[in-house]
Amino acid sequence: MATWIVTREARDAEQVVQALRSRGARARALPCIAREALPWPDDLAPVHDGGATIVLCTSPYTAGPVIARWPALSAVAAGAPLSCAATAPTTARLLEDAGLPVSIRAQGGVVALARAIAETTGGGQRPLVLYPTSDLGEESDEHAQALAMLAPCADVMGGVVYSTRPAAELDGAVRDLERDAALLFFSPSAVTALVAATARAGIALPATVVCVGGSTARAFERAAHRAATLAPRDADVADFVCSLPEERQ
Repeated sequence: MATWIVTREARDAEQVVQALRSRGARARALPCIAREALPWPDDLAPVHDGGATIVLCTSPYTAGPVIARWPALSAVAAGAPLSCAATAPTTARLLEDAGLPVSIRAQGGVVALARAIAETTGGGQRPLVLYPTSDLGEESDEHAQALAMLAPCADVMGGVVYSTRPAAELDGAVRDLERDAALLFFSPSAVTALVAATARAGIALPATVVCVGGSTARAFERAAHRAATLAPRDADVADFVCSLPEERQ
């Protein structure tokens, strides 16, 4: 039986670890990234023309700053249409639980969400899309693809609202990977950090890798030059991992 290594940030990993353990799997956290909230840019706000504003929210972490900023965004909108476009199901649910309206949702990351916005909007006044993201997010291929999809149908204003860095102790921690380790990734940034750390340490990546989200799987394929197993959309991650054939657990 494999030992599942949950690569999320420390505060996000424990719930997944406990869910896996409750199903009889061996699991532990290996935080690969650390995030730090940054001040919300003042110009990342609706404009005073009465047009619709859509706040693009691509991850559960991004939901936090969006929820905190929502009263200020609503005040600037001054009654003009204001809603969120969010990745489903988790991020959309977090926003709705906080009372924010989610008018557009999609599964699969920012590219899928941009496609859904492009398909939903059309004709009439172009909406303003506010795109809060991370410093690393702005450098990703998915970010560029999303902007290209949105350009014909919306005006886009982006801004960095948090930073993402490799976890401080990652280089040392990868040396303690179990011989039977299997990796569980939830973000492209964790993929990039862990693949780079194992390369610096001269350690081979485990054979079993599961990615949650299409953008995460694509990031692993680019970084490791091989494919990972993609968890099905809407699947409970712990249930899916524990349903894999025994030789992959």
